[in-house]
Amino acid sequence: EPHEHGAVGESCDVELPSGVPVPKVELIVTSGEDPGEVHASVKMENFVLGSAPEGTQLANGHWHLWLNGELKGMYEHPDATVVVSAPGEYQVMATLTDSDHCSYGVDTMTTVMVEEGGSGMGEDMDMPMEEEGGEGDEVELGRLEVQPR
Repeated sequence: EPHEHGAVGESCDVELPSGVPVPKVELIVTSGEDPGEVHASVKMENFVLGSAPEGTQLANGHWHLWLNGELKGMYEHPDATVVVSAPGEYQVMATLTDSDHCSYGVDTMTTVMVEEGGSGMGEDMDMPMEEEGGEGDEVELGRLEVQPR
């Protein structure tokens, strides 16, 4: 389901309730097989992607993927792929946020070298955030109706 991105640039922070463990995030970034692809994967502790199950005392929400300080996507699953148009070294950052896009103050950063730029769109922030699902689940982004002439 699409959501507004207007508040993303605004800064807001989430205060964890007393006794809730502080989330941790690890970011693994590799260049992909196709030109310009950057694969990012996050491993988290004390954090639930999506909505937390009833009674869970863990922080929950989604993560934001940044390349060279520019927001590239928002994800409720641990893996993401984006395509960059130019070769070079890219600074890649993951930040943990709540459903209102407010930061938990938990982020991690690394760099990746992209040997060749790509021309594909990849996933980016103009696409709706994907719903929770297992690996390999298909997500319908839209439908196209074709009429014969």
